[in-house]
Amino acid sequence: MKRFWTVTILSLFASLTLSAAGIPKPEAADTRPTVLAFCDSITHGYSGYLQDRMNQHWNIIRQGFGGETSFGGLARLITYLENNPAPTVAVIMYGTNDAIHGAMMGETQHTPEMVAQNMLQMADMLTSRGTIVFLGYPLGVAPAREGLSDENNRNLRLLQGFLDDTRIAIKKSKGSYRIVDFRIQDRKYYADAFHMTEAGNGILVNRIVNGLNKVLD
Repeated sequence: MKRFWTVTILSLFASLTLSAAGIPKPEAADTRPTVLAFCDSITHGYSGYLQDRMNQHWNIIRQGFGGETSFGGLARLITYLENNPAPTVAVIMYGTNDAIHGAMMGETQHTPEMVAQNMLQMADMLTSRGTIVFLGYPLGVAPAREGLSDENNRNLRLLQGFLDDTRIAIKKSKGSYRIVDFRIQDRKYYADAFHMTEAGNGILVNRIVNGLNKVLD
């Protein structure tokens, strides 16, 4: 009995000492589903708004890398998955920077069909690890308009044609993925030729949340 009370008192003393020392209790495990937003600067933009809106419910992993093509994204995703656990859901949307390299700069490896193929490879890598994948139809570019030079309007039309063909290529492909349509055609939502205003990012976030709510109930 004496030993029992000695052990009890020592245990209580140790507990009070740790508490007084301000040693934090272990944090509870984060049980939120992880949502990987993976692409270029467009994704970097909207994912901040998505994080602000849904952070309480979802752990948003922002992996938007400015200027990245679908080729760069494929290589980066391989490295990412080698070093990180697979997310619950991934949202992937490429095309804009490929369009710049292919339609405007004439780099022949950048075609709508290759963008679709690269995105499908990313989707396959993720789904094989149990991730639910949403592929995004490319956002588009700000429409041509009066007041711009003929060359600028010509380039915008070239880019838009490339992105339209990319949507068709994605639509024709088969795979275990869902679609989010990122297309926005109203110029008022564009901050420049490629990126969204706050209101435009809000539209993208609404579309993503509507899609993800169906799989993350």
